[in-house]
Amino acid sequence: MKLDVNSLRYLTKAHFRVLTAIEMGMRNHELVPMQLVESIAKVRTGGVHKLMGDLLRNSLVHRDRSKYEGYRLTYMGYDYLALHTFVARGTITGLGRQIGVGKESDIYLAVDGEGRQMALKLHRLGRISFRNVRNKRDYMRNRQAKPGSWLYLSRLACLKEYAFMTALHDHEFPVPEPIDQNRHAILMSLCEGFPMTQVRHVAQPEVAYSELMELILRLARCGLIHGDFNEYNLILGYDEKITLIDFPQMISTNHPNAQIYFDRDCQGVADFFRSRLGYHGSELPLFTDIGAREINLDQEVQASGFSEEHKQKFNKLMSEQTKEMGEEEEEEQQGQNDDEMAVLKQETDGDVTRDVKAQVATEGETKGEVTGSDSVITLDVVSLISKVSEDEESERDVVEPGTSFLDQASRTLDKEETSTTAETARSTTNSATPIKLELSAEEIKEKVRRSMRQKKGGKGKKGGSKSKKNQNKNRDKRRLMTQARNDR
Repeated sequence: MKLDVNSLRYLTKAHFRVLTAIEMGMRNHELVPMQLVESIAKVRTGGVHKLMGDLLRNSLVHRDRSKYEGYRLTYMGYDYLALHTFVARGTITGLGRQIGVGKESDIYLAVDGEGRQMALKLHRLGRISFRNVRNKRDYMRNRQAKPGSWLYLSRLACLKEYAFMTALHDHEFPVPEPIDQNRHAILMSLCEGFPMTQVRHVAQPEVAYSELMELILRLARCGLIHGDFNEYNLILGYDEKITLIDFPQMISTNHPNAQIYFDRDCQGVADFFRSRLGYHGSELPLFTDIGAREINLDQEVQASGFSEEHKQKFNKLMSEQTKEMGEEEEEEQQGQNDDEMAVLKQETDGDVTRDVKAQVATEGETKGEVTGSDSVITLDVVSLISKVSEDEESERDVVEPGTSFLDQASRTLDKEETSTTAETARSTTNSATPIKLELSAEEIKEKVRRSMRQKKGGKGKKGGSKSKKNQNKNRDKRRLMTQARNDR
């Protein structure tokens, strides 16, 4: 999904009040009804419908009528809420091009008021194009997962990564500097360099190999295991310094599968250096070589932002989301229509207010995250500063006038009810007299014959057919004119 922020500058405070009202309603509603949006947003009567029409045109919300008419936020609307908060805080003033796309996140260039370049990571868990990841990850998208749950899970994954990044940066690990976080978005410092997956040559491969192995051991001595330590999550700087990114999947060394993930991280680094750089390193470190623990960073991370309550919610939702993974792949092969029918059969009419917290949590991993290709990156920045003054916001609810979606829907229904069709004996150049469906068959035939006679005879002064007397008079005049011409 491409993030278009041009409309962000023209949205008023009333628009964001409606977006925030929908976000609050999605805490315990699958679809937020209009009455609830009006009560939370507290916009003047009739204004919510106009504002909702603008949000629908910009794909910030989605309207669903499967069970009842309700609304939910899209990822675009969630992005707008996070960006609006960053702009209000003054941490970001413009957004540049997209520099990375991962399975569960997108990376964009951003700038602040002083012109400093930063990286904006937007978590997008549940991306449809990455459903078949259960062979690589321990979760996948369940077709019964509600759209609101993915927004909530993206927020949890973002909180987890921001907590890890903050703790690692405070202990001087080679990670980006965390700047700000809101909802599912993280603002961090921009790392100049290339991802290791694009590297074909390293000046000193033995030094880089030893640094990476020592980094794995150092993390383990602090009580953490990265879990996805590979070339996709390592950035090689221009001075050949390595930066580690992507942390939502990190686990503690006390985890039951800690040794498996530790060995996998070490083996992944060794395979990359052997296949890509042609360097065969020394023997791989073992889990028993970690030694004594230096600090309890895994416990500190929970205290710094990702609390025990968040952890329990995250693990609970992830365990629920991983149910019936094998069944989903078989059902997906039957086509989207079969999937939708199966969903409708399994859903009940009373299940419209279930809590968003009963959904599934996933991780925010970014494969192929790129932070720059040149020492100086040129930015085509789109300003996020609103062009609508506060006076204009108080005078009007919407910036772009237009017909609300309710008016458009009513007009469509009226057209469907009043449209009628009739078959004529043959097509004519002029439109025939409209035929009412409630007429009998004989009356319809009589009107058709009358209409055909009028077209053959032409139109008189009053638009009707000419009389037979006038037709004979004209025929006599033409006959006399023809005789006179022949006599000459």
